[in-house]
Amino acid sequence: MKKIISLIVFAVASLSAIESQKVMGPASYTDKTFDTLTIMGTLTGTGLTAATIDVYGPTYLYKGSEIGTATIRGPLTASDTSFTGPTEVYGNIRATDSDFKDDLTIDGDNSTLVTLENTTAGPIHITTPVSGVQQTSSGISFSYVFSTKKEMPKGPRVVLKGNKASISGPIEFIGQPGTVILADNATFTGKVLNGKVQKEALENKKATTQKEGVPS
Repeated sequence: MKKIISLIVFAVASLSAIESQKVMGPASYTDKTFDTLTIMGTLTGTGLTAATIDVYGPTYLYKGSEIGTATIRGPLTASDTSFTGPTEVYGNIRATDSDFKDDLTIDGDNSTLVTLENTTAGPIHITTPVSGVQQTSSGISFSYVFSTKKEMPKGPRVVLKGNKASISGPIEFIGQPGTVILADNATFTGKVLNGKVQKEALENKKATTQKEGVPS
């Protein structure tokens, strides 16, 4: 009986030990579950489940990962991943076969690129400073000064790729005007605030360019 009780206590202690974890440096997990996960470096997760993640570095999530609330201070790459809570990213995003069920907020610069391939999302908000100092919702300040229009990059872009790409809310560009690019049969019927919509078959255009460069 004492042995059984000891095993139960050990099991409970083991579960409690992984509820919250903070790592000073890069971390990689496969089929792990956490309540709160704080990573001071690069995070790589395969089949990772976490109610809250707070990452100070690039983040890579694959194969059935499920994340609640996410704050990522670095670029995000996601494949077959579901974000069920609000997600805030400081950097570019490339998501494939994934789902952002709540608001997706990007704090970036004037060349920010968000690529959503066969991915669904709710409202998207992209904050980019035009000049001077602009503070984000999380209190981090960015300083950008452009003296002439020629120095200005093309602006933030959201690329929707594939006929399974779907955005249920508006796409809002705060600061620099942006562009929503529809590629590979993607469609978008929602509102774009402070931006425009452009249709472009990126893959077909690339193939055509290569074909024209081949000597006949």
